Amino acid sequence: MSRKATPASSHSRLIGWAIIVGLTLISLVAIRFVWAQNPASPPHYHADFAIYINGVALDFDSPSYYEEVTACSEEERNRPQSRAHLHAPNPGVVHVHDYAVSWSHFLANLGIVLADDYLGASANSYLPDEQNQLRFILNGQFVSYPTSRVIGNEDILLIDYGSDPNEEVRARYNQIKPQAAMANQTNDPYGCFGTSEVMSIGQRLWQALQIWR
Repeated sequence: MSRKATPASSHSRLIGWAIIVGLTLISLVAIRFVWAQNPASPPHYHADFAIYINGVALDFDSPSYYEEVTACSEEERNRPQSRAHLHAPNPGVVHVHDYAVSWSHFLANLGIVLADDYLGASANSYLPDEQNQLRFILNGQFVSYPTSRVIGNEDILLIDYGSDPNEEVRARYNQIKPQAAMANQTNDPYGCFGTSEVMSIGQRLWQALQIWR
């Protein structure tokens, strides 16, 4: 004998379905909030870096290290060199124009090979041994593996190879003149595309709520 649904049971099922739909929508908005990005422009921000080998800073003043106007056109955006590069006259400022650009990606564009225990620069190889170390300071902290780290806005990275004590390595880091913040506020040479503006929490929430997009 079949049992008819009572108004109370139907009401409970409706509440259950409403809760499921509500939780699904909340989860969708939360995911969209986390991944919300500026849809109008690709990223465009800056970071600072320096490389020292046996106490001597690598010189990046050669024109071969700088990207020209072609790297700043939309047609060239897919070139590895267009994603992260240098511009004259600031050889210590990294220009980032894409998502998920790591330090090793950027250095490869300069002809420098960087691994966690290897540095290849200026046609020479530098490997840690009993006397020499390969050390990294990122944003004031010694780190072990910066090679796969995504370059952050206004990051400061020092790469140091040699036998000097940590105190001298830190002193070199402190000598890096931060220029990324100022570069974020000025136009790049040749008007490179992208924006250094970061979406506010309100903007990200509004974009996340537009689940029909």
